[in-house]
Amino acid sequence: MKKIVIAGGGWSGCAAAIEAKKLGAEVTLLERTDMLLGTGLVGGI
Repeated sequence: MKKIVIAGGGWSGCAAAIEAKKLGAEVTLLERTDMLLGTGLVGGI
């Protein structure tokens, strides 16, 4: 099993973590704040 560390719990980091987990990897997601998905400013939201 591959082990993956993802730095950043924004939209891209969370999407990468989900996809890696779906593919069978052991995932560690690191985020410096207490909130995932950042500020929601992706794509002009």
